[in-house]
Formats: sequence, C-alpha cells, structure tokens
Amino acid sequence: MLSALLALHLLAPHLLAPPPSGSPALSVPSLAPPSTPPVRIGRQSKDPPRRVGRATSKRVGRRPVPVVEVAPARKGRRAAEYRQREGRAPAAARAELAAMREAIRRRGGAFQVGYTSAMERPISQLTGLVLPAQPLQGAVEHTARASRRVGRRNLLIRQLDRARSALRQGRRGPPPPAAGPSSGQGGQGGQGGGPNVQTSAFCSPSAGAFAWLDKAPPVRDQAQCGSCWAFASMGAFETSQRLVNGASVDLSEQRILDCARASGVDAGSCSGGWYTRVFDWLADAGTVPLESADPYGAKEGVCAAQPASRFKARAWGWVSPGMVSSSVDELKDAMCKYGPIATTVHATQAFVAYTGGVFDERDTGVINHAVVLVGWDDQRGAWLMRNSWGTKWGEDGYMWIRYGANRIGEYSAWVLADEDEGVNGGDQPAPQPHFAEKYLSLANQSGQPLDVWMQWYAERDGGDRWLPSASKSIRLSLAPGEVVNVNDPTHQPFVVQAKRLRIWASGGGTTWTAWQSTPLDLVPGGSYQADEQDVYSLVLLPGGKDSASASASPIGEFEAAQALYQGGRFAESDVAFRAWISRYPDHAWVGYARYFLGVGRYSLGDYYNALVELYAIGPEHRWFAYALYWCGMAWTGLGNCGNAILFLEAVDSDQYGAAPAWRAAAESAIEALSADQGSMCAWG
Repeated sequence: MLSALLALHLLAPHLLAPPPSGSPALSVPSLAPPSTPPVRIGRQSKDPPRRVGRATSKRVGRRPVPVVEVAPARKGRRAAEYRQREGRAPAAARAELAAMREAIRRRGGAFQVGYTSAMERPISQLTGLVLPAQPLQGAVEHTARASRRVGRRNLLIRQLDRARSALRQGRRGPPPPAAGPSSGQGGQGGQGGGPNVQTSAFCSPSAGAFAWLDKAPPVRDQAQCGSCWAFASMGAFETSQRLVNGASVDLSEQRILDCARASGVDAGSCSGGWYTRVFDWLADAGTVPLESADPYGAKEGVCAAQPASRFKARAWGWVSPGMVSSSVDELKDAMCKYGPIATTVHATQAFVAYTGGVFDERDTGVINHAVVLVGWDDQRGAWLMRNSWGTKWGEDGYMWIRYGANRIGEYSAWVLADEDEGVNGGDQPAPQPHFAEKYLSLANQSGQPLDVWMQWYAERDGGDRWLPSASKSIRLSLAPGEVVNVNDPTHQPFVVQAKRLRIWASGGGTTWTAWQSTPLDLVPGGSYQADEQDVYSLVLLPGGKDSASASASPIGEFEAAQALYQGGRFAESDVAFRAWISRYPDHAWVGYARYFLGVGRYSLGDYYNALVELYAIGPEHRWFAYALYWCGMAWTGLGNCGNAILFLEAVDSDQYGAAPAWRAAAESAIEALSADQGSMCAWG
C-alpha cells in the first residue's frame, strides 16, 4: 500500500513530503518543537562549494532485485560431482534419494537432493543442538544490557560514522549500494565459491537481497562430532571479527568444545550443546585462539591452559527477546546491525541430502541443528544459510532455505566482536581533532550599509601574529542584510581563520567599536574538539551593537532565531543561530540550534552545509533520529541515494526512538527513492 508520502512522490516526482506529525518536543516550555517546512529534494541549480559524489550503482530498496544465479559452468560441475557420487552410493541410499525426489515432485518442491557427504553419517553426528530447559529465561533483560553495552557501535551506526568521516574529509562517502554478484570467495578455502547472491556495499534491511558472503569464513566440517553449536557460534563470531576489526581469522572450534562454559555449565560436547553459552563465555572471560594454535580434532579434549587470545566478544543478544520465533524483518534488521545470526533449524533426511535450489520442506519437527544465517533474497523468499558439513553438501556448504521452512530462525541470537586495535586496526570511531582557531562569518543586520575594518590574530609561519599586520587592517563593505562567510574560499578577497579578532565599523553616523581596542576572543578555551574547524558568526546590530556584546538572554536570543525559522525566513534564522552558537558555545541547547541550522540549510538547497550541521548532533542527543532523517534528505539532494537510504534506515529501524510518524516517513522515503527512475538520484 502506498503511503501518503509515496503517493505525493508519484504526483510530483521532485517533491518528497516531510513527516506529517509527531515532531520532537522539548521539555523546556519556552522552546517550541521544530516545525517541518515543505521539502524539495530535487537538485538545485547552484551546487554547494564542496560537492559530494553521486551514486553510480544500482538501487537498494524494498522492491525485489534480480537474482544472480551461480555461474553455469560451476553449477554444472557441482551437479556432475553429485551425479558421480550418487553413482558410487550404496543401493539403499540411491533408493532413498529416488523416494525423496518423488515426494518433492508431488509436493511441488523447489529444491534438489543428491548423495551428499553428509548422507554418509548418522544424524546424531551431523547435528548436536541441545535446547536448554529454559533457553529464553531473562532474555529481555539480557538483551537490554547487551544493547546498552554495544551502545552506538553496531554495524549500521559504524556505516553512518564512515559516511560522516568521508564527508568531513571532502570525499565521496562510503560506496553506495553496488548490486551484483558476490566476490565468489564465499569462504570456501579454494573449494568452490559458494552461491552467488545479489549484494551491496552496505547492509540495508530494506534491500531485496543481501549477503555477508564475502565476509564469511571458509565453510568447515564438524565431522563425526555433534558440535554444530560450536561451529554456529564461531561462524557468527569470526564474521563479526572481520566486520569489526578487519581480522580474517580462522578460530578454534576445538577450544570452544573443550573450554566454553557459562555460569558453571559446560557449553556442550560431541553429544550436543548450546551456542548462547559460548557467547556468554566469550563476552565474560573466555577467549578463543586461532585454529592453528588448537586444531579441531572432532572429539572433546581437556581444557588446557593457553595464552590469552585477543578475540573476545563485546556483547551478544537475542534477535527477538522473549520470543521463540523472529520475523523476517527482525532477522534482516539484526543481520545489518550485528552481522550473521546464529539460529536453529529442524534437519531432516531431505535436509541432509540437499544439493541446490530453495529448500522448502516445511517439516515442523523438533529443532536439532544450529546454523548461521548470512543473507537473504526476497525474490527467492529465502535465507542464505551457512552449514558446518563441509563443501560437499548443498551449494558449496550453503543452503537457500525458504523463510520459515523447518522452523528456521527460532532462538536466533547475534554476537558482536569487541573492538581491538591490536587485531587489525579495529574500527574505532576517528577521534575529533583539536583546533585553536575558528573561521569567521560576518552579517550586517544594522539596517544600513556598513564599512568594516578588521585585524585578526592567527598562527602564521610558525608564530602567532596580527594580520595583515599590527598597524594595518583590511576593509570591506557590507550591504544591509548581507552575510559574508569569510571561511568560504569562493568569497573574495580573503579568508579569515583566527584566534582573536579586532573589528570596527561605521555607517549612517553610527560606529561599532566594542572590539576595536579589546580583541574578541574567538576560542575562549584556547582550543576545542570538533569534526571540522568551527565558524564564529558575528552579527552587527542596530545602534552600534553586535551579537557578541548584546545583553539579551540565551533563551530570548534563541527564541528570536527560532521565530525566524518558523516564519520560513531561513537565511535570517541561519545568521541568528550561528551567532547564538558563537555566543553560547557550551549552552545545553547547541544541539537544537544545530538541528534548526541543518534543516534551514536544507530548505535553502544547501545540502552540503545541511549535512555538516546535522552531523554535529551526536548520537546521545534526543533529536538525533530526526537529524538522521534530514541527513537522508540532504544526501538525496546531493544525488547519493545509497547514503540517503542508509540514514533513513537508521530512523526506520527505531534505533533512536523516533516518533511513529517519522519512522513511517522514513520508510515511505525509502520506498519513493527505490521507485525513482533518476529524477531525484543518479542510480547509474
């Protein structure tokens, strides 16, 4: 069903409606909630000074995307190998396969079976999942604690941070969604590339298809040991290490088999076990070494003392706390936030004999096997599942399994690796640099033309000095209402970047001399931390006053700026809010001022500076979700729908508690962008 926003888009392709209601509100009575002005997201004729590259790849969206089949040659080789194996199989196995095929044909099934290597072992050795008596006891509370421990460092927010860092450095941002086949590595260790799947440069829950296939470790074989629980836990954890720390590691399932314990209870043995006990151990005090340090022997041994490993878990949690089953949307969302998911399934003889296609048996027997979900494909209506039976099973060790088939997705859990710069550089957020100077913005709101003279104190040639010199000044003329962003190199004749400022002006018989002999300190603390060098805004007011020396209260000045914003006078409110931030840089309302500045710049078509202001609002701010929404709109204005959807997804996921109307607006915006044919973004 089309939302009101999408319907508006279809009527007027360049228009995308703002959230209809539910705007955030402040507890301070004097500060009204922000309004949402009419929004135009089509490109403006005048680009901002610093441009961000446009997307050049396929769209990501809620519409299904084309499925990329496995390469015909490789698919043919795989089928030939299974035929050869079946030709050498015992007569009883061939008869069993014939009966299976007839049952699949009668049922109209979509998968194929053959004589896999797994058919040579009993089901007790292939599986090994043992469900605890009360597996979900305390699940809600545990997951809440885990979420607090993860904080703002899940994979989706890491992607936002990378986009923010790239913008700050004047580069393109993270690669926009790149539809196409996987890299073909698939973690097979040279034994086959795994199934090809439509994927993208970042995980989007709204994507029609996605897989972490290129990040997954090689498919392993648990052999004659019922240790699927250990391989499922390591499959998810190893991939998380790659996603968080860039560490392409092969970790020891043997160490898990021998040592993992949670609350005094052994995680399992070759007779079965439970993967969340492994996650508990990894998040508590347990560490797991490389496979080379403790090779897998397919039998339980003694937990010998070993040097501590760097590979630890930051936290783990349930996909749907307190619920046995997870919805398709919940699993997609968790996969994008945390990586591949450890989960359960009911493995049958048809499951054991699977060689390709979409497994859709729908047998609701007892769950007995632990596996890892690494991706999905809506066109297939299936998950991409990683097994632990080697590469001579399924599609090089993987299975496409229909959503909900054989109880797939029950008791699903995620694990996130701990950040460790010693592993491979880590994925820590870039620290904010320190600055000792600020750029300058001048605004003439005196109501008359002004002549302005300036000197500024800054570091040049290894020392601090007055510029242009201690005895000379520069002169410029400001028309009524004119704003000179002296930090913008497109403005002539100079760029001011300073620690202190001497400034005086005259016009209409009035003089402005407050900062002529007493320099205005632009950086009172000597230095400050920020994503990029800040701007000090000075407004020249009537009667010889200016914004730095005026005596109005912070709240009164803020409300005056907000009144300009709510009246649609965005250029004037921009000047007022910038001056307010310069005057009260440590005030608790700075984040709200940044919000109004960002939405105002967006409304003026200045998408780059809209992003700069909105990015300055940190994740801890109560309006962060709404800032993310407008970041998505601004990325659209810059022609990068990939980054736009990335930010809108963060709003739609309810990660930051956005009001329902804003979440609905974000989802509708994603749908509109996905349906767009190039009028708003360049999809390539």
